[in-house]
Amino acid sequence: MNTLYHTRKPKTTRKIHEEFTLKNATVFGGYNLLADYVTAKHVETLLRESIGIEKAAWSTYDLPFVLRYLMEGYLLGMERTKHFETLENENLIAQKLGVCKLPDYTILGKDLRKFTSEEHVAGLKAAGRKLIRKKLKNKRNNVVLDFDSTVETV
Repeated sequence: MNTLYHTRKPKTTRKIHEEFTLKNATVFGGYNLLADYVTAKHVETLLRESIGIEKAAWSTYDLPFVLRYLMEGYLLGMERTKHFETLENENLIAQKLGVCKLPDYTILGKDLRKFTSEEHVAGLKAAGRKLIRKKLKNKRNNVVLDFDSTVETV
């Protein structure tokens, strides 16, 4: 069964029970919980509503999916799009995202280059604000700003 992404329904991710007893299985064992959290927050839907960039109808991966994949990859420690090459054969991630194959890392860079104007970037920022507002909705005047001053030498 080789289906394209655009036939996937974003809310149909698989429920996978995790058990951390198998040695050396995958370095991304915690991804299951991360993916469930991102799905519960409807991140792809927020991105779809906020970003006015469309890819071709025949594209295997739409832009909200690619942005979610990038975000989750960064949370898993991928610092550059080239590093996503190590994720391409991770079955757990593919299963949780509901695809047979994860995008090639070169697609990620191409899709990021679609952000060609300030309006495109503003749409991405708007999605982030919507996500944060939902969380802070019931926190009236109690907002904590935590700035990390860690210096990392490169």
